[in-house]
Amino acid sequence: ETEQVVLRREAFDLAPVALSLLRLNGTIMDANPAYLALMGLQPSDMQSTTAVDLTHPTDRERTAAYLQQLIDGEIEEIVTEKTYLRFDGSEFEARLTARPVRNENRETVAILGMIHDLTEQDVFDRVQRELASTQAVAKVAAQTAHELNNLLAAMVLHVDLAEETATSDTFRALLSRATLLGTKLLHLADDDLVTSASAPASTSNPDHTKVAVLVVDDEPALLDTVAQALRQSGYEVLPAASGDEALNIAATQKFGMLVTDLMMPHIDGVSLAQRLRAIYPDLPVLFITGYAGGDLTLRLPENANVLRKPFRALDLVTSVARLSPHVS
Repeated sequence: ETEQVVLRREAFDLAPVALSLLRLNGTIMDANPAYLALMGLQPSDMQSTTAVDLTHPTDRERTAAYLQQLIDGEIEEIVTEKTYLRFDGSEFEARLTARPVRNENRETVAILGMIHDLTEQDVFDRVQRELASTQAVAKVAAQTAHELNNLLAAMVLHVDLAEETATSDTFRALLSRATLLGTKLLHLADDDLVTSASAPASTSNPDHTKVAVLVVDDEPALLDTVAQALRQSGYEVLPAASGDEALNIAATQKFGMLVTDLMMPHIDGVSLAQRLRAIYPDLPVLFITGYAGGDLTLRLPENANVLRKPFRALDLVTSVARLSPHVS
């Protein structure tokens, strides 16, 4: 029994929540260090301090009535929010949970109180709200960068595929500025993708027939321009506007390489590549992306080949040429 008493005393003292033991007249019989710290008390202060002294005047009458109900056995527990006064007179809001302590004859001999500082909870809630807000801003920036780079990629490819005219030169200059802005926005929430699909010194292969390429992107303009750029370079292209459509094509047609957007609804590029590689284990894959942030990059295969949007037609064609197998 002595050991149990020692353990209970130690648990009382080590508890991170403020605990106090009140006599029936409201004076403090005992308190743990968390309570003393919260109230700004020294152990010697307990002899001359009552629960009323530590309660704001506007809450004293209500608190006293609750405590009396506990003592009289009318209620078994108090749970209430009130304003406390620290020993130095400063105020704080807290939630009081109080229960009667009874002896072996079921007589109430003391009141056990637990105080939860709501000011700390307010700070925690505010930090959580600010964190959520920051994450929301980052998500919007990432999504905006993704959409902007999709459009820029399509525009850049259109210019590359168009005839060289004064108009296209002017348009190209404007695109360069827009691309710079898109890159800055992308870096607001960069996903640290490493562009491993770097261009080789030479991409021509006149002695071989180029394989069919399955191209997947949910942005119609970009899908069209990527397909056009590859066709002009001699590739057969199977375009798909979604992962589902790509799987349908794969069920009926043969191809030797996958070029896919990384972020797409329902079936993203990583999931699509995994499903197709279950059928074609050695399938070369080039991921193209203008997305910043998110967890997609965490699931990218090791040594994945990634091409950042916006990219030039030459970047695309040389990346595909480096990765794609050729057949005689």
